[in-house]
Amino acid sequence: MSDQYIGSLHALGVTKFDIAETCINAYELQVEADPAGAKAYFSALFKLQEVPLMGRELIQTKVAVEQSLDRYTDGECDPPVLLQLANDR
Repeated sequence: MSDQYIGSLHALGVTKFDIAETCINAYELQVEADPAGAKAYFSALFKLQEVPLMGRELIQTKVAVEQSLDRYTDGECDPPVLLQLANDR
């Protein structure tokens, strides 16, 4: 697993052994606890769509729903922001 995905996992507070549902729950809790970091957490979830996690289609659905609600755009999925968030922790 590349560092980019490890950073995404770390940003959400999950591990490579967690399933997609855990990643989604972590995303929702992070956004609730830290609304200012919501774009970075979404960026992490967005990147995890590409990782072969059990139940990955749930992450893909969650990302699609978040985007359909116009909360985030593809342009807001900025890897440097994500990596900065991971480095800050």
